[in-house]
Amino acid sequence: MKPDRKLEIVAQAIHSLSTHDDEDAAVIEACLDQVIALCEREKGALAARVTARIEALIGAPEA
Repeated sequence: MKPDRKLEIVAQAIHSLSTHDDEDAAVIEACLDQVIALCEREKGALAARVTARIEALIGAPEA
């Protein structure tokens, strides 16, 4: 699946979560905070994978 389609699905899910009016606003806000935390973790994991690939190609930087 293409990244733009994946992003569209994520946006739909977040919108669905944020407009779930049957739930208390504090619960929705906590859920959205968890979405943000998940995104930050995934960005960190991506950075680690990129660093590992670079180090595999050219070696780790010297201290």
